[in-house]
Amino acid sequence: MIPLRARRSRLYWLSTCTSVGITFAVSAYAEARQPQPAQAQQQSTKYAADYLQTQEMMAGNSSRMIWFVIFDLGLTVVGLFLIGATVYFTRKAANAATNTLRVITENGQRELRAYLSVEPMGLTPPPGKGDEGHGLVRIHNVGKTPANRVSILVHTIIAKERETTEFPITADNECVSRSINPGADMIQGSENHFHLNNLGTRGLYIFVYGVAYYDDGFRGNSGQPNRRRTYFCHRYQTESANSPGSAEWNSGLLISPRTARYHLTNNEAD
Repeated sequence: MIPLRARRSRLYWLSTCTSVGITFAVSAYAEARQPQPAQAQQQSTKYAADYLQTQEMMAGNSSRMIWFVIFDLGLTVVGLFLIGATVYFTRKAANAATNTLRVITENGQRELRAYLSVEPMGLTPPPGKGDEGHGLVRIHNVGKTPANRVSILVHTIIAKERETTEFPITADNECVSRSINPGADMIQGSENHFHLNNLGTRGLYIFVYGVAYYDDGFRGNSGQPNRRRTYFCHRYQTESANSPGSAEWNSGLLISPRTARYHLTNNEAD
């Protein structure tokens, strides 16, 4: 039999050898598992290439995104320009249509409105005053609409100068309700008179002048009736008076209307 001490010594060396063998095996296995320097370098190069490729792809995508944003901004600018151009031309077309409508309306009113003309009717003695004379005029509506609130102011003056230009006009009197229908007329005499002794005198001129105020049948932008004016001035020579006892004189016509002349001034209308 093997002594106890010898057996203990064998067991000690056996465990020691076993531990050393296991340690050596583990170390060899760990070294086998660790990558070699060449392999590590290849892996590092591969990782760097993959990272660089990823960065390049991201940079390419970013560049494409930038160009896409620029293109989108360009489309937005073009769209805004087209919208602005559409608004501009739409407004221009609307203004043109408004102007056209206004012109058509104005032309229609010009064609249809009332127009008063004032014609000379000669000089006659006023009723009940055989030693005086006054001027007569005929107011005629040549338009297509009744002339409303017609106010006629007629004056007669005698002057030595043929080219007289001062003809004071009385203010408008709108508080009237007189109308003249299309194609109708009326006769109006002057407010002031002259003495018959002036007839036949050389170098004298008789002026029958005044104004006709009236509404033309339409309203303006303010909603008020369009107030119109027809100024007139008829000139007669005292030398052209009819001879007393003649047929025209006996009919009450002191100076014939055919001798009247439209004066150089104060003959206008609107």
